[in-house]
Amino acid sequence: MDKKKVIIPIFFSLLILVGSYFVFSGQITITSSSDYQYISNNSISQYSCAPTTDANTSNVSLHFWLESDAFWDGTMGAGNLIVNLTNTSTVTSGTAYTFSLNSSNIAPLVAIGDKNYTWGCLFLTNDGASFSYNWSTNKSVILDTQPPSTVNMSYPADATNNTIQANSASITTMQFEWTVIDAVSPIVSCNLTINNLEGGDATTFTAVNTTFWNTTNTTALTSINVPLLTIGNAGLHNYSITCQDMVGNVNSTGFASTPLSLNANFTINDTVIPTPGTATLSATSVTKGTAVTVTCAATDNVDANPVETVYYKNPGSSDYSDTNVNPYSLATDSIGTYTVKCGATDDAGNTNALGSESTITVTSSTDTDSPGGSGGSSSSSSSTTVNEGETEDIGDLTGTARVYAYVDSSVEFTASGESHSIHIDAVDYDNSQVTLTISSDPVTVTINEGETELVDLDGDGVDDLEITLTSISLGGQADLSFDYLEAEEPGDSDGETPPSGDTTPPEETGGTSLVWWIILIVIVIAIIVFLATKKKR
Repeated sequence: MDKKKVIIPIFFSLLILVGSYFVFSGQITITSSSDYQYISNNSISQYSCAPTTDANTSNVSLHFWLESDAFWDGTMGAGNLIVNLTNTSTVTSGTAYTFSLNSSNIAPLVAIGDKNYTWGCLFLTNDGASFSYNWSTNKSVILDTQPPSTVNMSYPADATNNTIQANSASITTMQFEWTVIDAVSPIVSCNLTINNLEGGDATTFTAVNTTFWNTTNTTALTSINVPLLTIGNAGLHNYSITCQDMVGNVNSTGFASTPLSLNANFTINDTVIPTPGTATLSATSVTKGTAVTVTCAATDNVDANPVETVYYKNPGSSDYSDTNVNPYSLATDSIGTYTVKCGATDDAGNTNALGSESTITVTSSTDTDSPGGSGGSSSSSSSTTVNEGETEDIGDLTGTARVYAYVDSSVEFTASGESHSIHIDAVDYDNSQVTLTISSDPVTVTINEGETELVDLDGDGVDDLEITLTSISLGGQADLSFDYLEAEEPGDSDGETPPSGDTTPPEETGGTSLVWWIILIVIVIAIIVFLATKKKR
């Protein structure tokens, strides 16, 4: 027998069998984001397969099975097959077919539990009597249906009755430290949320959003310092921690896996006084009646918005007035120096009124203004401010002196060579009157606003000082005018007086001489009449 004739048909038969295998079998390319993919029962995951041979093809199927088990035993649907998603349309070589795993078809995996699974695509050809199949490289997925299970707090160590002693300006943060555990997938993020409960305020502050990533250990430990200013103020606060794992499962858990609620809290005990700062002034020198805006800005280590107080002191006053209106428009109705400073009170009641002082100088709009009134003329005028408890010497009072005075202040002056003083005993804004005492011969007078009083300085019965009260300011400043009246001495009508030591009686003139002339004329006429009568006889 010819061996060549026998070998050639066998060779060609083998070629046909091999060719038939490759014709009726196929290759599948599958794609995934990674070799290990985390999936959840609440999310949608997609898988793509692309056959490279389309001879007599009928479908491409997606399959899942436990990674620890072998694949099925060769019969479709038997063995460890868990999910079978089949594309029954005609399959074309090179075309990618996408399968979606979602909450409606993932039930077989969920029933088995959170485990590692293998997935792959099966390419089937149909010759009418049999199936052929071929697998590509398989991929793994990890099913995670559980949220992070435990958040263990290491600080604060107790769920309640934690007090943060903010008793130093350097204490500006509160520490939180916890460990979060997830049974399957890594922790992606945790949020610490702090609520301010003081006064019923339910505003929530998200204090941190930190990312953790650990593919080999699903336990994450973090420690953060939360600014006390972010928390808001002193008093009682509650907090909670929310963590999210790799596939988006979220849970808020706390001590011993108990969800945190209002019983997880802490208290900030704030004993640090705020810092008032220095007042900002719209002007430092103005004329009387011009308002000055005073602005204060305080800071505090706990309270983000302490209440600012504006303190102001009028000229001559020893006490501050205060207001919580900020900015404050300060009226300058008194001439002199105003003093201002800032104070602050935080939400814990700590008060600081020791801010730096600033001054505002207020001057008169004119130095020649003088109140009206009768009396002698003045050769000059002046303006003087006398603060409480002070004494000012205004010199020789030869004209009108305008004095802005406060209670318990004094002015000294000279008039006709004699020294005098005036003391302001009382300034009564409500009743619009001022009481003062004039010395050296003490005389006490009370003057109503808008009126004038005459005073006898030397007790000779002649008024020689005119005092006018023009106004009284709200700050207790009395606007007074002093006008010295020069007294007229006895003498001639032209104002001249005889020299001293001249004892010669003055000659009679004027009316006295006329009387004597009349008497003389009457006598002469009488004599003439008498002589004429006698001659006729």
